Amino acid sequence: MHKLQTKIIFALSSVMLLLTLVITIASLASFRDFSIRAATEHTRTAAEVIRVALTEAMLNGTIDKRDSLLHRIADVNGLDEARVIRGPQVKQQYGDGHLGELATDATDISVLSSGQPVFTLIGGIFSPNFEPLSPI
Repeated sequence: MHKLQTKIIFALSSVMLLLTLVITIASLASFRDFSIRAATEHTRTAAEVIRVALTEAMLNGTIDKRDSLLHRIADVNGLDEARVIRGPQVKQQYGDGHLGELATDATDISVLSSGQPVFTLIGGIFSPNFEPLSPI
């Protein structure tokens, strides 16, 4: 009788441990997915703010001060960098612009040519870096 009770307790404990592990992993995956979606929406909002601010700067004749605007936007909590890359049509019409407005890698060129945003997670599981590129 005592041996059967030990086996039942061991089996139930194993099942409970397994279910706890599965629920924990599912919760972590769900939280990660939620965080990525929130970061994506945050990026789209920031890109739209930059687009509107640059349009207003062009209309008001202060577009030459766009570096200051981008530095101030990059100081917002949660953003590491905000930059504008000139596309071929803008270069053709207005010239190359500042050095920071040049495409620096294949991803920049891909976003410019396709017009579609690219969202990349770089780094490990515990410290990923979310790098969005969004055409505006």
